[in-house]
Amino acid sequence: MKVRPLPPFVVNKIYAGEVIQSPSSVVKELIENSIDAGATSIAVFIRGSGLSFIKVVDNGEGISREDLPNVIKKNWSSKIRTLEDLERISTMGFRGEALHSIASVSRMHIRSSTDGVEGYEIYVEGGNLMDMRPCACGKGTTVIVEDLFFNVPVRRRFLSSSRSESSRIKNTWLNYVLSHENIEFHLRSSNRIQHYRARSTLDERIEDIYGIKDRQELKEDDLTVILYHISGKAQRIFVNRRPVVDSRITEILGRYDVKNYILFVEVPPALIDVNVHPQKLQIRFSRSLKFYDRLSRFVRGRKTIIRMEENLFTRREERKEESSDKGIFEWKDYIVVSSRTKLLFIHRQRALKKILESILQSSKRLSSTTLPVPMPIKFRINESDRNLLRTYGFDIVELKNSFVLKGIPQIMEGAAPEEVMEVLSAFSDRKGPFDLKRFINRLLSVASRHYRMKSRAIVERLFSMENPGLTSEGEVIIYELPAEKIEEKFM
Repeated sequence: MKVRPLPPFVVNKIYAGEVIQSPSSVVKELIENSIDAGATSIAVFIRGSGLSFIKVVDNGEGISREDLPNVIKKNWSSKIRTLEDLERISTMGFRGEALHSIASVSRMHIRSSTDGVEGYEIYVEGGNLMDMRPCACGKGTTVIVEDLFFNVPVRRRFLSSSRSESSRIKNTWLNYVLSHENIEFHLRSSNRIQHYRARSTLDERIEDIYGIKDRQELKEDDLTVILYHISGKAQRIFVNRRPVVDSRITEILGRYDVKNYILFVEVPPALIDVNVHPQKLQIRFSRSLKFYDRLSRFVRGRKTIIRMEENLFTRREERKEESSDKGIFEWKDYIVVSSRTKLLFIHRQRALKKILESILQSSKRLSSTTLPVPMPIKFRINESDRNLLRTYGFDIVELKNSFVLKGIPQIMEGAAPEEVMEVLSAFSDRKGPFDLKRFINRLLSVASRHYRMKSRAIVERLFSMENPGLTSEGEVIIYELPAEKIEEKFM
């Protein structure tokens, strides 16, 4: 079979099909262009499923007379000049094919003015510029798309029902309403009108649409994550205000039972690649960002971050002299802290383990307590290991080729002999270099079973620490039960 080049009009239709797959794709691309034009008001008008008529009106900077015929040309862009620009994309639209692709498969009018005085209009059919003339219009741009896929009938056969396509358009429109709170949005579809006025904060916009049940934020030098746990039903992800689909993010959120949410991620543009999908629905994070690991740790601790303004307890120096532990009680192996809006269940042993780990890290040497009866050790411990053990509060002496334990760390006071040997076995059963981390973990596990500390003191010490909800191994210390969850059981 002979190989031959495809005719340009066929190439254009294939190219357009990658970008424009449905009427909602048109709405997406046109809204993004309006956002990049600096619009503070964007209105979308739809008839039926959008195949016959889509109109997007904005009050952005507009398109000049000389640029208007060029906006439909393949790979022309106002946003990319160099390869470096492509590596740090900060605009919504950038690929340079959106208007060209839409024009290739529709009949399209574009009216625009840069000053609100002099305006021009072009008419494009199947990608061909048919007419250009002066027109009266306000500052900004209006794009009208009619008879979508009129010249690609096979594409129409693969579209969903009119109702489904209309729903997709609304869903697409809502993505930009959510992520651009400073813009006024208007949608008219099937004689139904929706309108959201501009807001000063993202919180206000989310509250307007869904209602916020909880808000958590992670802020670091190269990464900001805001997770809204919402009252309505939705799962939406935005990276640098761009709506995206990411199965790994969805899996991480599902793993920790985050069901209805709006997630915003902000990273330096140079650390993501947004040019990996024709419709810009997927992105790639730089390996140096280690994004998924950081997100997982953040979400894992999401339910354990306590809002200090609720005054579950006051600082020790601010608290009046009192012996009462009001609001704190014990149940089984848990410390329960009550407040007006929630109950916190704190795993006592894990909390103590985290506290003792902090004590160990801040002490050069652990205090030792002398055993009433020395304990024989049945395996050999060399002098170097004995010196290390003294640092952690173990007093071991050698007597005629045998070893005796005379003292143990004070934090292990009350431990049974077999528990002590469980810790020291780190020296007897090792293979290869000594695993200090494993030894310390055993020490803390045993110590946390016996260390004596009042419940209030545990709570106060725990919440003075960074990320009180997780151990260093990622085990959950705190479970939060909101009052509304309890109230639901009585409805």
